[in-house]
Amino acid sequence: MDWPTYQGMISRPAHEADHHMALLGWGPLPEAHHVLYSMFHSSQHPPAAFNLPFYDNEEFDSLIEEASRTLDEETRIDLYYEAQSLVWEEATWIFPYTQNMVLGIDQELEGVVIYPWEMFSLTGAQTD
Repeated sequence: MDWPTYQGMISRPAHEADHHMALLGWGPLPEAHHVLYSMFHSSQHPPAAFNLPFYDNEEFDSLIEEASRTLDEETRIDLYYEAQSLVWEEATWIFPYTQNMVLGIDQELEGVVIYPWEMFSLTGAQTD
């Protein structure tokens, strides 16, 4: 099935959905809020966003909202960790595996930037 058709199928409101499960891959992003909010906050049920399991947990929502307003990095990390733990404990999703990105770079190549969200930049790459 092509991506637009699949996305249209899984992005229907609960009362219109004709599926019970979807398979997706999601790469990490540099900030936890982008994934956790759009995928699990109760305001993000389809078709608004990708809360595909229609997860609805007031404690989770409060943690994510508080983390987005918190300037202290350690406190924010703790809040996201607690929210992420809820998602894991309540088995909102089934996480079948985590893919490791393997990237080989010649020792003479300098200036390659590798990001933890499955991307890299060769903009400043050069050899001597």
